[in-house]
Amino acid sequence: MRASPDSDRDSSNDVAKRMGWSYKKDTARRAYIELLREQVGGLDSLPPDRRESVLYAELIAADYLSGVTRRDQDGFPSGNIIQGITVMGRLFLQELEERERQRSSLGRAKKYGLIAFGFAMGIISHVLPDLIKTLLVHK
Repeated sequence: MRASPDSDRDSSNDVAKRMGWSYKKDTARRAYIELLREQVGGLDSLPPDRRESVLYAELIAADYLSGVTRRDQDGFPSGNIIQGITVMGRLFLQELEERERQRSSLGRAKKYGLIAFGFAMGIISHVLPDLIKTLLVHK
């Protein structure tokens, strides 16, 4: 069983308060995030074949794949029989692929390019009327 990180976090928050630094307030949401990140970290540290077995078991349990999961004496997935992908699985796959596209370098470039274009157009929209007036007056 691991030691609770609350004592360490409380002392660092107290130090931050005394030093006048900002600190993040402990909330249930932050606790959930920390607990889930620990689980993901544990999953990522598994050997590749064991990790794959756990991931398949999760996909089966979430009804993204149809199949059966075999478990060892400790209750961990030890093998899976995959029968196929479900409709929910195909939709989940499309969602994940879309997220990957959005996070790709091209997706980010498009996103930030649009922001920069909008910023430039905002500046031009304020300068353009004065420029047109100046050009028309000098003719």
